[in-house]
Amino acid sequence: MSNTDFVDIMAQLEAKEKELQEKEEEAMREAYEHIELTEANQAQAEARKKELQALLANLQEFDSEFDELDKELDDKLSTMLLPDIEGLEGNVDEEVARSEQLLTASL
Repeated sequence: MSNTDFVDIMAQLEAKEKELQEKEEEAMREAYEHIELTEANQAQAEARKKELQALLANLQEFDSEFDELDKELDDKLSTMLLPDIEGLEGNVDEEVARSEQLLTASL
């Protein structure tokens, strides 16, 4: 092997070593970027989870308030409308009786 061959081989080895070092550095940069993105995504997911938990708590509170108002409305409607309904039932009974009398009289 001549000195020229040896110098060429050494130059090729140095070029490959430099290429591998650059690839290793790029891989490390990408790994750090991935870690940073993962941490950022995790932080965003935690923040979103807290927002959703707060919304759920508000929704549950609203649901409870709605149930209370619905019950109050049902109570008020039943106390307000019950006498009217009973009165209408009485009127219907009277009309049925009168219709039966008219029908019987016409036969």
